[in-house]
Amino acid sequence: MPAADRPDAGVAAEARAKEHPTLEALFDYLIAIIQGGDPDQIRIAWDAAERSLAVRLEGEERTQFEALYATRPRDVRVLMADHTHLRWRLAQLRTTLPLPSADAVRGFVGELRAHNQHEEALFDPSA
Repeated sequence: MPAADRPDAGVAAEARAKEHPTLEALFDYLIAIIQGGDPDQIRIAWDAAERSLAVRLEGEERTQFEALYATRPRDVRVLMADHTHLRWRLAQLRTTLPLPSADAVRGFVGELRAHNQHEEALFDPSA
């Protein structure tokens, strides 16, 4: 059964629809905090954004990807590669703390948004 036709597909799509903008908003907030230049506030905002991203990626991999793998293993491998890349980029950016570049974080947010759009297209082709 295609992922979009599963009974729980609507629930998963709704969860993604809520999580993606929230996660992007956390990183947008982080950019604003970086521009303020307060290392302590940057660390707090960074930790919240990083933790939220980790929870979301792990949750998708445990639930949605496992279900999708049965019918679309290649797509899952591509999404997993995206997740690996996002984790690597975030770790790379972490090395710039306490004062990361707002432009570098904006670039990461762009990558995150592109991944989210790709993911939405795979899980919900009508989106």
